[in-house]
Amino acid sequence: MLLNDVTRAYFERLSLVSTPEDAARYKDLFDASKTAAVQSYFRKSDIEANSELRTTISPAIIQGGFRSNVIPSEATATLDVRAAPGGHAEIQKPR
Repeated sequence: MLLNDVTRAYFERLSLVSTPEDAARYKDLFDASKTAAVQSYFRKSDIEANSELRTTISPAIIQGGFRSNVIPSEATATLDVRAAPGGHAEIQKPR
């Protein structure tokens, strides 16, 4: 989880306009004894909040082979990577 000034301000302000249950979760992100439970909840129930706390990756295009039921000798993938604010993404191509 990446909780820097940007994401901290976002969740602090979001807690001001959210339901009491959601506001409590957003505030609990800043409590070291509660953050693991909140992150677990986000992974299962709030994918948007979960993705705002970490770098995400999504396959956009996958290509390989030209026939069904045949394992291709090569395959390529185009990935969309969103680096969390303050984070970085390192992508290495296989050799």
